[in-house]
Amino acid sequence: MVNEIAERYGQGLFELATENNTVREKKAQCESLLKILKENNEVELFLRAVKITKEEKKNFITNVFGKVVDQDILNLLKLL
Repeated sequence: MVNEIAERYGQGLFELATENNTVREKKAQCESLLKILKENNEVELFLRAVKITKEEKKNFITNVFGKVVDQDILNLLKLL
């Protein structure tokens, strides 16, 4: 189930990048994002914490990733 959802969102992001001719940029941004997530276990723990409100998580995503990824990827992260 999770893989199906992830694949659907990934496909949507790829289609958007293809339409806007930004596939390379989006790929590089996603790789940077993955690197941050792999190197900082605390980020995942924070985002999974049930005591943290959705608004706090969205603000965190904006503050932490806003300079690393563009608005499309930022919006996708906020949906997840």
